[in-house]
Amino acid sequence: MAEEAAVVSRPTRQLSSRAGWSDIKARHPWLVFLLSRVARLVVVCALLLVGTFLMVRLMPGDPARRILGLQATPEALELTRHRLGLDRPQFEQLWSYCWNALHLDFGESFSQGVPVRELIAERFPKTVELAAAATMVLLIVGFGVGTLMAVLTRDGRRPRLDATYGTSMGALSAVPDFVLAALFAVVFGLYLQWFPVAGDNGLSSLTLPTLAVAIPGIGFLSRVVRAEALDVLSQNYVRTARAKRLTGRRIYIRHVMPNAAYGGVTLAGVSFASLVGGTVVVEQVFNWPGMGSALTSAVVNRDYPVVQAGVLLLGATVVIVNTLVDVLLAIVDPGALREN
Repeated sequence: MAEEAAVVSRPTRQLSSRAGWSDIKARHPWLVFLLSRVARLVVVCALLLVGTFLMVRLMPGDPARRILGLQATPEALELTRHRLGLDRPQFEQLWSYCWNALHLDFGESFSQGVPVRELIAERFPKTVELAAAATMVLLIVGFGVGTLMAVLTRDGRRPRLDATYGTSMGALSAVPDFVLAALFAVVFGLYLQWFPVAGDNGLSSLTLPTLAVAIPGIGFLSRVVRAEALDVLSQNYVRTARAKRLTGRRIYIRHVMPNAAYGGVTLAGVSFASLVGGTVVVEQVFNWPGMGSALTSAVVNRDYPVVQAGVLLLGATVVIVNTLVDVLLAIVDPGALREN
């Protein structure tokens, strides 16, 4: 009898626990949603923290040898490794790195001898400036062009324009950002001399790197927005709005673009990772004083603290932006909260 009661009680407890969680989720959907996103953010950042440490240790080369040169004696190399803490056990180094990183202490640069936190404070805002400018251009042009082409080519209209648009946007999205950066630097910087080729001299210096980072994403985003807008234009409520003789501007701005924005915003959040990665390469082409050039130099010099902090910061930025995009989409479509 006791065994039968135990067998019967297990499914009952499981059902009651599921019912309890469903009840909490139904009563407080925003609380559950935010807690799940925060938990995901913490887990991903923890994996980034450990992953960056392990990644830099897999890079070939000896930081002490890079600092002292090829003629350094074994005694000098051993002394430098001890000073940098590289002679300690790997687990001890990992624990120290994670503990210090939680307190925003990333140590000192091996090659420059300055605190990494000061280097980040100097370089990271420039990377954010470039990524933010590229994101604004991506969203404005991508949504504008995608919506415009949906309006012009709806219901099979203008097939030649549709074919030209699809081919050109596909070609743009396939061109690597560093190829565009080199092309822009040669044509608009060296040949036409419309913009500076290197350095940070204000808005004019930001133009070419921004376009090089944003243009590949524009080709992809505009096609997604166009597909979403074409679907919206075929809905009954848009036909009803036309039947009521609403102006085209009101139909497209008030009804089409907000409803087509859901898929576009999702893709834009995912594309932000590639935008951040693109800035790393493009910054090197234009000698932009951001984290990209600092990371490139740090990898060459085996500067572990700078590489660890830079990759962690860029990765955490991408994760935080994607979390904010999830929150924005939940605001746009509250019904999705109960599905997550």
